[in-house]
Amino acid sequence: MDKAPSKLNTKEYSSFVDESFSWKFIERPGFDKYTADLCRPNTEALDIGSGDGRICRYLLERGLQPENVVGIDPDSNFIKLARQKTEGVKFIKAQASNLPFVNNSFDLVLSNMVLHMMGSDELDQSIKEISRVLLKGGIFFFVDTNPYQDLNNLRLNHWVKKQAPWGERLSIFQHD
Repeated sequence: MDKAPSKLNTKEYSSFVDESFSWKFIERPGFDKYTADLCRPNTEALDIGSGDGRICRYLLERGLQPENVVGIDPDSNFIKLARQKTEGVKFIKAQASNLPFVNNSFDLVLSNMVLHMMGSDELDQSIKEISRVLLKGGIFFFVDTNPYQDLNNLRLNHWVKKQAPWGERLSIFQHD
């Protein structure tokens, strides 16, 4: 994932993403349906691939406290933009495959349209890292729509099938 984000123009991306078809009709409905009960003021949340901080801002709108939300992204330009657009949230330049957090740090880990950018080895390592930083009973919620990336091959137990607002069954990881 080191190369892909640097090809994105952060300002161009940020100017369209909030109004994009994908956010309005695929991503946000999934977040609205499946994360509503998880968004409490005390929830400790990590957004992987935070970009301009959109998901972190979404979490704040849902009642999470800024000091309980962390966003990571491997692109320094996105980190800078996220800090400008999202007050009070901590943004860190980091890779999902090497998370700079202690074990059992988060109730909720989210990833929006990021997993498909990873190769198989990076994806496997990232899932291990996500599992490591999740608290017992924590939730890993992701939305990803790349038809060429088969996420069902991840070597995890504990996947839970949930119904998406548009009728599709989704796999959600719940840490035991």
